[in-house]
Amino acid sequence: MTPVVQPASKTIVLQPIVIQQASKGHELPWQAGWILPVIPFGLTIVGWVLLSRQADRRERRKDIRDLINDVRDRLFQIEQRTAEYAHTKQSDTKVTVLAAQIKADIQAIPQLINGVIKAGLPFKRWDLLGELRQAATGGDFDTKDRKVGDSNRMTLVGIAATNLSVALDDVYFDAFPIKLKDRSRASKKSVAQDPD
Repeated sequence: MTPVVQPASKTIVLQPIVIQQASKGHELPWQAGWILPVIPFGLTIVGWVLLSRQADRRERRKDIRDLINDVRDRLFQIEQRTAEYAHTKQSDTKVTVLAAQIKADIQAIPQLINGVIKAGLPFKRWDLLGELRQAATGGDFDTKDRKVGDSNRMTLVGIAATNLSVALDDVYFDAFPIKLKDRSRASKKSVAQDPD
């Protein structure tokens, strides 16, 4: 601002000086007037879309993991009930209840696995379910000829349940791989801690 002195009143009045910012040849294009204010808004939208996709992926991964955990819980119930069934005498009334529960648990597993498939994981190891069914209910299961304390049956059920659980985990980790940041440093720490 430059002072301007008026001769009659001897008061000083400040008037603003207008400085032209753009000289000839250095003028901003006409689009700059509306593009520059839109850039932060556009970046905000792009950021929101990226964060939304990441959140959706995390939620989907969590939902699929919950379905696999439901299968794993059911497999654990089958193992427990098979062990209890194997150690219960045939004359006990609890035997028929346990046999029905084991059959119901085995029949529920395909529906749970179908939920995993509908969520987008390509599970194709139905043969493992057949192995579990055969191990748990095959042979002398639910007959008067069954052996009390049949540890072979419990072992076969445990192996079949583990195989099915591992197959589900394999499909899960193929779809959602774990990213390890520094594998070399982690392996060096484990070697350094090994006393041998």
